[in-house]
Amino acid sequence: MKYSKPHEFVTEAIEESNLTKQVDAAIRSENNNFIVQALLSDDAKLVKVVHRRVHLFCDMKSTLCYG
Repeated sequence: MKYSKPHEFVTEAIEESNLTKQVDAAIRSENNNFIVQALLSDDAKLVKVVHRRVHLFCDMKSTLCYG
């Protein structure tokens, strides 16, 4: 992705970090409604973050529980 100004990269990184925190909190609290709604969202960035974090959480959980 090309950025016309350096601060655009920083702004996007902060937004993604905030989304990651929200998604991680929903995963830890087992707030499945939030996860499902996020995956069905029209916000591509949110869908990407949720998808990535759910896969990471499942990988970690299976490694810890079955590894």
